[in-house]
Amino acid sequence: MPGGLREPFIKSGYRRAYSTPWQCLKSLFYINNESVNVWSHIIAALYFAVRYGTAASTQVDSILDPFNLPLLASAMGTVILYSSSATAHLFNSISERGYKICFFFDYAAVSFYTFTSCQAMFFYARPVNSQWRIFESPPLYLSLAALFSFLVTYGCCKTDAAVNKVSLSTSVLHVHRCMHALTTVKGYPRDVTRLSPTIGNKMINHHEKKLFNDEEMTEWHREPFIKSEYRKHNSRFWQCLKSLFYLHNQSFNVWSHILVSLYFLFHFSQTLSEDTHPIFDPFNLPMLSAGIGTVTVYLGSAHLFNPMSEKAYKTSFFFDYAGISLMTFTSCQVLFFYIRPMNTGWTIFESPSLFFSVASCLSFLGTYLCCKTNATNNVFSTSLRAAAFLAGYLNTTVPYLAGAVFCSCLDDDTCLAFSACSRLSRGFYVGHVVNMILSDLLYSGRFPERIFPGMFDLIGQGHQLMHVLSAIGTEFA
Repeated sequence: MPGGLREPFIKSGYRRAYSTPWQCLKSLFYINNESVNVWSHIIAALYFAVRYGTAASTQVDSILDPFNLPLLASAMGTVILYSSSATAHLFNSISERGYKICFFFDYAAVSFYTFTSCQAMFFYARPVNSQWRIFESPPLYLSLAALFSFLVTYGCCKTDAAVNKVSLSTSVLHVHRCMHALTTVKGYPRDVTRLSPTIGNKMINHHEKKLFNDEEMTEWHREPFIKSEYRKHNSRFWQCLKSLFYLHNQSFNVWSHILVSLYFLFHFSQTLSEDTHPIFDPFNLPMLSAGIGTVTVYLGSAHLFNPMSEKAYKTSFFFDYAGISLMTFTSCQVLFFYIRPMNTGWTIFESPSLFFSVASCLSFLGTYLCCKTNATNNVFSTSLRAAAFLAGYLNTTVPYLAGAVFCSCLDDDTCLAFSACSRLSRGFYVGHVVNMILSDLLYSGRFPERIFPGMFDLIGQGHQLMHVLSAIGTEFA
């Protein structure tokens, strides 16, 4: 690679130098050393666009009200930051000049983000009556902020244009350029990381073939439209654990589950620890139950250990399906005890025994149907599994839907439901439903790999996108 397109300590995985814009766009769909940089920024930009859009549509009467303008500025800065970074990492291989221009705009976006964020902090969170002139004068504070943003942008561009030891050591100015490092390219694994090559070399034997094409695999281990990057079938338990540290067509599935599981474990733990009631107080038990169900479903062990044998493959996913049914059952406890409408006269909402009997039956039938279709695979198996979980999901959301559609939150009405008058909860519910529907369609339809077989073997499969969207949907819920 030309010197102007190299990254310090990154030895492989580069795209072709002097690529055309079209070639850069196509690089979205194969693994290179910028893939994580590009996709992490694209996903973050979409997430924050949806998050701010939902907040604006559900919590604000007028987006252009002066009180909301700092929030609007902060939202624009955040989305522009991640969009600009994604663009910089995507098109930086066009030329050496293009590389520098891309990151000049990236540095400007970081400075713009800090400037817009400081507006939100100043107008919403600054101390009042402090007698400090900087907090009493918006022009003074924002002028200093604008000056700092300009100087940081200039410093980053200057050091990037004339790279030397001093500029490389200014990590504060270049921190976002070293956020990610993906040193494994499509094919066979190299060192796990430059920070721990010894550990990586011990765990991975470079002389042993790790990845295989679909025609080299037994039929039970093949995934529809996935043509390559399979791990060795009949792998041992330890080999499955070692596969955590090199890229294959289940890497994204495994790590997305692990990271999401850790996130929700922390999230639920923090929520329950901040509550004034003891954790085993009856009021908290539905939330504790939902936390256990959510963390269990995202553990990711099915994707990690499925190449051990045909029996292990099916058993792993049987437990995976049972985990999904457990999550829907525990989630319906939260919705029933916290959100169900009152005084409806409907037996199903007045009798916990009846509601949970129906929920447990649907969870059992969903698990049974999924296991049955996986054991006897056919062309409709994926759609049948999606339909089974959809039935349990609809039962879970019935308490919320009934309250929002048929009830009111006014005291003089018979049927009472907080959800009927809460714009905030409706916004979260819409975000939750949209993500769940999209994830179900991508999973059952096997998009986009159905359209371009073999192109999304490592990243971008419908199953992987389903993981991302369902995690976002769970966060909305």
